[in-house]
Amino acid sequence: MSLHKKISKALFISQNTVARVIQTFNKDGTATISQRRLGHPQKLIP
Repeated sequence: MSLHKKISKALFISQNTVARVIQTFNKDGTATISQRRLGHPQKLIP
């Protein structure tokens, strides 16, 4: 199993997010994971 896959499963985030954060860290030396964007709320089922 790849390192990105292990990290993504442990943090419950996508592998693309892990790869992007690692790439940003290698470039800038800083890395943050932004919160999900707020959008239209999901419909609640009674």
